[in-house]
Order: sequence, then structure tokens, then C-alpha cells
Amino acid sequence: MLGVARQTLSRVLNGHAAVSPEIAIRLEKADWSNAEFWLRRQATWDLVQARKDQDRIDVERYQQRPTV
Repeated sequence: MLGVARQTLSRVLNGHAAVSPEIAIRLEKADWSNAEFWLRRQATWDLVQARKDQDRIDVERYQQRPTV
């Protein structure tokens, strides 16, 4: 129905692959919400996963240099 291999859809549904923009458009064309919805859901999921490891992300805070 979506025009993708069964394995591709299975990987997305089981969380082993991300919802790509192409898959999001295919879901939209199948009348399963809109592509932006699916991409926002994917971005939210990605951020939640990244936050689990945020303590390992070491960044120095930006400080603007004084202008002369």
C-alpha cells in the first residue's frame, strides 16, 4: 500500500529505523495524518533519546567578547 518493502515498514514500526521525509510523505498520501506530523514525532523521539545521554555531552558556554 505504501510502496515500500515490508521489511522497511517493519523496521520503522519497530523503532529500528527512523521515519524519513519520504516515508512521512507516503504515510500522508495514505491519509495517515500529514508528513509534518510524522516528522515532528520523529524529531521528538530523537530528542528524547538524546536527552537520555545529555550528561555525556560536554559543551563550553559561549561568552561574547567585549567590543572595542
